Amino acid sequence: MDYYYSQTFSIYKNYGIGAPTMGQKGCVITCLAMILSYFNDKAFYPEQMLSWGRENGMLDNQGNTRFEVFCKATGNKLRISVTNNAQPGEVIYAVREILLSNGQKHWIIDHPTQPNMVIDSYDGKVKPYRSFNYTGRAYYYIGKK
Repeated sequence: MDYYYSQTFSIYKNYGIGAPTMGQKGCVITCLAMILSYFNDKAFYPEQMLSWGRENGMLDNQGNTRFEVFCKATGNKLRISVTNNAQPGEVIYAVREILLSNGQKHWIIDHPTQPNMVIDSYDGKVKPYRSFNYTGRAYYYIGKK
């Protein structure tokens, strides 16, 4: 099953993440919700990720995400690294930072089942990997075999 979420979805785009809203700065929360959904093969929506993040200290008052806390949401079955240190046969869920044409930074995820495709957390659409300007900053969430 595919899990495509958009940070601008009308139901939660105005939810606050510290000072900003999901619609303004909810890309990481949206990416993490998609990863958790794929990992468990069960829908875990961005508003649920936002609530869990608040309860578990994953968010600061400016809406920044402490990535290392996310692993706790999987019972530490996923590990985080800024380099891809997966072993053969492991599943990789990658969150990548991109630079938008207006100069703002944004986060997307590698599509877990479609090679060379990504899911844009802004609109929840699948797009070619090469259509983005990557900053080189990535976090890999790596599942066990």
